[in-house]
Amino acid sequence: MSSITLKRIEKVITERYLPKIRVTHPDLTSIDQLISAGQICLAIASTCEVDSETAVHAITDGFKDNGIDAILLDEDSKLLTLAQGKWIKNGQGSPKKSEITAFFNGVEDLVSCRFNKFNDKVKSKRDNVIKAVESASYRIQLLLIYSGVQPLGNESKDLIRDKLALLNDGFEIYTARVINLKDLYQCIISATDGAPIDLTDITLTNWGKHSEPYESIYGEMSVVDLGELWKTYKNNLLTKNLRRFKGDTTVNAYIKLTLMKEPRDFWYFNNGITILCKSFGKGPKKDREAGVFSFKDVNIVNGAQTYGAIGETYLQYRDQIKDAKVHVRFIDLKGAPDDYASKITKFNNTQNKIENKDFASLDSNQTRLKQELFLDGIEYSFKTGEQKPHEEAGCTLEEATIALGCAHYDIDLAILVSREIGKIWEDIERQPYTRIFNDKTSGDRLWNCVRIYRLTRDFLKEKEVDTGDGENPALAIFAKRLILHKVFKYFGYKRLSMHNLHLTPKTILPVCEKVFNSTKEVTRSNKGFRSPYSFFKTPKNVRKLSESIDVSLGLSNVLFPDET
Repeated sequence: MSSITLKRIEKVITERYLPKIRVTHPDLTSIDQLISAGQICLAIASTCEVDSETAVHAITDGFKDNGIDAILLDEDSKLLTLAQGKWIKNGQGSPKKSEITAFFNGVEDLVSCRFNKFNDKVKSKRDNVIKAVESASYRIQLLLIYSGVQPLGNESKDLIRDKLALLNDGFEIYTARVINLKDLYQCIISATDGAPIDLTDITLTNWGKHSEPYESIYGEMSVVDLGELWKTYKNNLLTKNLRRFKGDTTVNAYIKLTLMKEPRDFWYFNNGITILCKSFGKGPKKDREAGVFSFKDVNIVNGAQTYGAIGETYLQYRDQIKDAKVHVRFIDLKGAPDDYASKITKFNNTQNKIENKDFASLDSNQTRLKQELFLDGIEYSFKTGEQKPHEEAGCTLEEATIALGCAHYDIDLAILVSREIGKIWEDIERQPYTRIFNDKTSGDRLWNCVRIYRLTRDFLKEKEVDTGDGENPALAIFAKRLILHKVFKYFGYKRLSMHNLHLTPKTILPVCEKVFNSTKEVTRSNKGFRSPYSFFKTPKNVRKLSESIDVSLGLSNVLFPDET
């Protein structure tokens, strides 16, 4: 059985991935290397729901890969995938404990930003890795892929469990998934589109019809009906969507929360769902308030997250959300050009989306700060769509938030800036936003803080260059907001609000060097500082480290001005 399965998998890999791998990764020359990379692409394409091109570009396999054969960042679902693959020619066996250990050691080196231990392919993913490990909202998925039919032995399973526990260190950051020969074969099966899905007895209330150039029906659909569709078909209704349902993302959490708390208002708060079909029919009832329809060969092409969030909520809280409705439109593609479905899918999924920082544009303090800075010849961009000024000419809202947040005396704001800056803009009427932007925040303070932030940023960028032990890059990446916070404190809070404050590299870089060296000394003496990635994920650790750095720098008794 394994021999037939293996041949089918190898055939798919050869046809689907090898031509692309040969072009993108010319260093992989032997057939075994190519097939091994191909099985990783197959697993990633299926598991992460990406196309073959994306999967191929995720490959890092090769000389000095340090056990990491693929790296893929999914910014929508906030997920970093790290994979190791082993192609077993005869389909028998499983990875050795030493190979699994090498994979986890490579993971530890990678998330600790020890890039000197990796090849150029891994280094090319550096920015993506740093983005994931810096943010508290990202999870890390580890894939162990092999073409053997045997499951892992108990010792190997225990090893993975113990390694995960060490990496997580009390948090639910890492997960591990083992993909063997049977799973790879399932990847092939799931990659082919299923049979067309037809829907009958779909009730739309307050419905209407659009006839030119192509017919469509729109109206309100009960979340109970949508929940039943999810229960029956799940992601099978999303085969032509750009994205599958992403699960527990921040956006989906908000959709579920709105649905639970305000079911009667859900229609007003949600953009709705767009569904393509080959044809539709209507029952004999003429009532415009409620029509019953049937649809042939349907696919949801916009609103996948709404559909999935409703489905998951419905399975648990049906009675609580039964009064909610969603705007749905069905577009009949009969007579449309061949590429019209793709156009609808593309344009429905590439509209501008609202982000948390867009809410700051409603704050009158932002307008006031823009006016103050304008009088000094400084540009301040705080609205989406505004042109980003050159650094010598001005700054952006994000830079101002980082700078002012780290310049606040409360270390917890610097921690929040480092972990989840988007949370600061969630509610402009409440803390933490109002602790950073309020009527006491002056244009002078904002601009001075941004300039110090940039000088510190450039200083730390140079420290990211690894000189051997990986210590400098780790601190420059993971402790950069803590270091910036201490630079502001050492420089002097009161001076930050001065008009025409003279700031140059000569005045700031010595402060940066002193703070950086002090941070390094303190972390060296900290017995709990085993992994910088795990250490800086814990706010309690950062607070204790902050106190120790204050003692080292003689800042323990610094007083704070009222305006901060």
